[in-house]
Amino acid sequence: MIIESPLVQTPALLLHLDVVKRNVAGMAERARRLGVRLRPHAKTHKCVELACLQLEHGAHGLTVATLVEARELARGGLTDLTWAFPLDPTHLPHVRRIVDETGATLRVVVDDLATARALAGSGLRVWLKVDCGYHRAGVDPASTYALEVGRELARERGLVFEGILSHSGHAYRTANKGEAARVAEEERRVMVGFAERLRGEGIAVREISVGSTPSMAAVEDLTGVTEARPGNYVFYDRTMVLIGCCAPEDVGVTVLASVVSHQPGASHFIVDAGALALSKDAGPGHVGPPAMGAVKGHPELSVATLSQEHGLIRAESRATIEGRFQVGERIEIIPNHSCLTVAHFDEYCVVEDGGWRTGGESREGGDGAAAGRRGARLGDGRTAAHRVRRDAGAPRAATPPRRVDDCVGRGRARSLRFIRVPDATELAAPRARGAADLQDPSRLRDRDARRHRLAAHEPRGLHPPPTAPPDRPLRRAGVVRRAAHGNLQLCLPLRDEGAMRRVMLRHLLLAALPLVLGVAAGQGFWLTQKQSCSRLVGPLFAAKCHGRQLEYQGLFQTVGTATGSLLATLVGGWLELRRRRVVQQPDPTGESS
Repeated sequence: MIIESPLVQTPALLLHLDVVKRNVAGMAERARRLGVRLRPHAKTHKCVELACLQLEHGAHGLTVATLVEARELARGGLTDLTWAFPLDPTHLPHVRRIVDETGATLRVVVDDLATARALAGSGLRVWLKVDCGYHRAGVDPASTYALEVGRELARERGLVFEGILSHSGHAYRTANKGEAARVAEEERRVMVGFAERLRGEGIAVREISVGSTPSMAAVEDLTGVTEARPGNYVFYDRTMVLIGCCAPEDVGVTVLASVVSHQPGASHFIVDAGALALSKDAGPGHVGPPAMGAVKGHPELSVATLSQEHGLIRAESRATIEGRFQVGERIEIIPNHSCLTVAHFDEYCVVEDGGWRTGGESREGGDGAAAGRRGARLGDGRTAAHRVRRDAGAPRAATPPRRVDDCVGRGRARSLRFIRVPDATELAAPRARGAADLQDPSRLRDRDARRHRLAAHEPRGLHPPPTAPPDRPLRRAGVVRRAAHGNLQLCLPLRDEGAMRRVMLRHLLLAALPLVLGVAAGQGFWLTQKQSCSRLVGPLFAAKCHGRQLEYQGLFQTVGTATGSLLATLVGGWLELRRRRVVQQPDPTGESS
């Protein structure tokens, strides 16, 4: 069931569903034509709905990059998985928990002899990772060490040796489809040759798994290979366009950004999509002009530089953008690397056919749009905001659709919400901003506390800072209720000059304590001992005795200073602990402090 969403706030991740469907169907057909099973890499999209779309088009299971992805896909009912990342033994308990909890088949990858031995008795299906020329991970297929690891796995002491696996990541360094095809053929040759070498040693090799999107898009023959694992093909990106593995119209995700600054006479303008929206991937430096992304439909523009939240869009000349791209207008940016860009967002804004979809059908307004505005009611009676059920006609438990990695951490979550494709007029029209928007641009005050943040870079506090009654200033730091990670929000008004003076005085005293004690110890020694030399040794040796007294005075000053530093540290730590305890105490008035 598809629901309507409010006007999308930028930066937003747009998923062009028609393009994605075409990409998924095209790669599935290519795999069938090459005679290999397709096991797509889900790290690109991290989405249960898109994983189901790939399975519908004939994929035989999925590949994941993290155990978080594996866990959430398995919980979503997708239980034929390969974790294509070198395993170390410390992750075995987590792998076992996922298998025991979900009943999934979770294959693991190793390239280390000690790890292969540690897997004995695990009951897992194991791949041997092979370096086919990328030189990132994997055993050297020409080495004796590769045979040792293969023999250990082939003993199958409480495990199943699935076969050999490689990743031709160096295909991304090619300049055209012909070069990518040569990389793919070299990968096939290395893998088939290594499999024959293992079989010659009496080691059975059931499967040979290869793949990257550039090699899979260009390969002409996969004889001897049984499985391919491309991932980026579901979206493609600017890199794939530049190296000739897809056309510009095949890119399935873009970042919607708003112009936030455009100064008169400048040859550039600023948008609100920075590195936390587009990533810092610089793209393929060996082909095409250097840029951090491309502006869709505007070849005269390029994404020149990125700060954390700012994107600088540079034009070929000042005249090119004179009078255009005013503040509030919107552009779509094609990312250099879709996998990294997608990982910066919590949800997709899905556009399809220029209309609304409801009940699994595409419509132009009408009842579908009305139903969208009302919202989709789930089984527990709550409105499903910003979610989509891709199989609306099928019965399902009365719970919201599960998202991949619905938590903070590696492998960020992705959910779908459907919007109408904005036309050129709407993209160009700046959004009216009232006083409330100017004071709270991210609209956190109006957001329900149970809703997830739209993007990883938005503020995490879900409530405005508490206000002080007019008769008393607010001086304590308060824990914002339900704030992620227990964020502390300081509530110390600048007008509270007395509190500021007290804090400054406390720090001044603590800093001066070592100096005061050091000087006091030295002077105390000198005052008590300055006349003793004449009495003890007489005038003949008084000068020498006086020099020795100065040495002792310096020693006393050093000890005094060290003692003062220790006392200052203890007192400062005690004051800080006392302050934290005060912060954590509930407000006796019942208000958040």
